Formats: sequence, C-alpha cells, structure tokens
Amino acid sequence: MTYSFNNNFFGRNIKHRKNLFYQGNDNAIAFLENKEKMGPTWYYYDKKIIYNVNAFGHREKEIDQLNLDNYFICVGCSNTEGIGLEEDKRYSDVLENLLGMDAYNMGVGGTGNDVIFHNLVTWFSTFNKKPKFIVIQWTDIHRFYVEDRKGIIHFHTI
Repeated sequence: MTYSFNNNFFGRNIKHRKNLFYQGNDNAIAFLENKEKMGPTWYYYDKKIIYNVNAFGHREKEIDQLNLDNYFICVGCSNTEGIGLEEDKRYSDVLENLLGMDAYNMGVGGTGNDVIFHNLVTWFSTFNKKPKFIVIQWTDIHRFYVEDRKGIIHFHTI
C-alpha cells in the first residue's frame, strides 16, 4: 500500500480505494500461514477485513456523510486506523455508537506524530465546523515521514 497527499490530507493512496483486503504488514501469504497455524477456531479463519478509503485516503466515510454539527475526530497510526479489524470494531466506531455522535477516523497505519499534526492542521484549515473533541493516539516520537528522491514515501524510526 502506498501513501499520498489527497486534497492536502496525508493518507492511503486513493487509487486503492475499494475492496482492499490487506493493509500494512498484512498480506495474503501471512494470512494463509496464520490460517494454517491457527486452525479453524481462529477468529479470522473465514473472515476478510476490507479496507476502503475515502477521497482523503482515510478508512472512513466521505465528508458529505459526516454530521459536521455533532462529530469528533480520532487520529493516530494503525491502532486508530484499525489494521486487522472490521470497521465497526475500531475504537472510533465503538465511541461513535456509545456517544451517538459521528466520528471521523484519520488514522493512517505506520505513520508518526508529524502526519498526525499535519492532518489536524489541514482539517482545521479546511473545515469551519470544529469537532466536539479529538482523540489523539500519539505514536513513538522517533517515527517520521521521509520522501525519497523518486517521490516515494517511507516511514522511519530512529
């Protein structure tokens, strides 16, 4: 999976928008190895986790489906994005249901605090209606974004 800037937001490359079954370190080979190792009682044995992203590259509904009068933001890395989870099992969706508010999940797996900060600044400079609150899942302080000479985005931990 590649990363990109989509409408100034940092997220997953939107050319991979629909029915992607693996994200991050997940891949078909690892899934099949785990399936054999864990057996049919493994929760994921017969499930496929689908990763769809919106126009900003986030694993979230499109902005026009968000109630901007009653919402909150969750931002972070893979724990927030929900790698390995169905969308309704991510903490942002659990909070959304408990609170009766819309959530916007800006989690992008593998990223660092620089991307969290960038996306929050972009949000507040793009949308006039502020969220009721923000949940920030800070990452390791040594993880950061780097773009190489070919324009390929990498994340490094020093």
